[in-house]
Amino acid sequence: MEIDDIESNAARKLQQEYQSTLGDPIADFERLLHSAAPFIISSWTNKNQQLDGSLHQTQLPKISIQDVWKWYEAPGNYGLEVEARDSPNPNGFPAKSTPFSAYFVPYLSAVQFFGYPQLSYVCGKNKADTDPELIFEFFESEPPHERKPLHLKIRDLINISTSNVQVFGDPSKLESMNLDDLHPSSWFAVAWYPIYRIPQGKFQAAFLTYHSFNQYIVYSIPIESLSKTFQMIVFPVIGLQSYRTENECWFDLRAPVESSSEETTSSTTSEILIERSRAQEERCRTLNRNSMVLSARSVTKDQVSRVNYHRDYEFFINARKKPVKMTFPKALIQQSVEHAKKKNRKRRRDKTGRIKTEIDSPESNAARKETLPTTTEIDSLESNAARKETLPTTTEIDSLESNAARKRDCADQDGDR
Repeated sequence: MEIDDIESNAARKLQQEYQSTLGDPIADFERLLHSAAPFIISSWTNKNQQLDGSLHQTQLPKISIQDVWKWYEAPGNYGLEVEARDSPNPNGFPAKSTPFSAYFVPYLSAVQFFGYPQLSYVCGKNKADTDPELIFEFFESEPPHERKPLHLKIRDLINISTSNVQVFGDPSKLESMNLDDLHPSSWFAVAWYPIYRIPQGKFQAAFLTYHSFNQYIVYSIPIESLSKTFQMIVFPVIGLQSYRTENECWFDLRAPVESSSEETTSSTTSEILIERSRAQEERCRTLNRNSMVLSARSVTKDQVSRVNYHRDYEFFINARKKPVKMTFPKALIQQSVEHAKKKNRKRRRDKTGRIKTEIDSPESNAARKETLPTTTEIDSLESNAARKETLPTTTEIDSLESNAARKRDCADQDGDR
């Protein structure tokens, strides 16, 4: 096999390994996070080093920031494809859904480069522990429809004058710096706006993803015959904001992959779903918190401490009428309670006369879920049920009415006398 073929196979294997890390997503927004994470594939020559399939950060070759921007060329030209599934049930209950492909275009939203102070060690501290120095900053202020895709915007910024009010510092840093030149506080944000989906359907959701230049994941494959190690360096999404997602599927909880075990019941499935909903809630909370910390952090520019003003972040927060929340978990909890009480199992006696428990079929579950009340209706039903507990029974009402009738007769008789 030719060397080029070996290298391309190694690169493909790394991409497949990364794709497999998605596993069983809790909701479709995780598919977007996975797809929107830029990565770099490179190789380096091993010099008398043990190949153990792992790669430490100190072993990484020099990686230019420009390699990160280069990843955005393809989605900038053709759109980033994200596979998702429509949620057919308006109440958010799991049901058969229709797959589709959504395409987004990336736009640079913000970037801040921090460097190390002139002295690498201060009072015995490692340079990573020292206060960072802001060396470049850009926050986009143009409206979305007037922006250029990220890779073109980077090209324009590199050629822009340092006196431009949109930037702070030297724009040439966008192509000249390496990853190890940057302080761990360095970050960038990307605004993803929708362009089209296949097949056609409702598609208006937009996302704002945050990435750190220091928090990356490395997948590596050593090839002993070439004395090389191939690695994929992934920059995962560490923060997220979104808007216009309320009527789309992105935060609708997905049912787990069905187990082939005969012991799996609808009640255990509901328990799994509840755990997934809690995990999703915590995941969203962390992503939202990280985005807020980065967008509103305090930095020192020209010896003056100032708070960031991230226009896209403010826009996403204000444009979204309500915070990101899941449409499914609350209904799921109500469903689980109702099933546990009376709808989870059917009982009937088999031929031997023993009690036999029969799990509801998926078809009957789906039919029943369509008739389940909404959360508001459930709350109303529960309050009605509480009131009914204090009301007299039909027999008691009849008794009261007959007593009242007898009293009226007695009163009439007294009147006649």
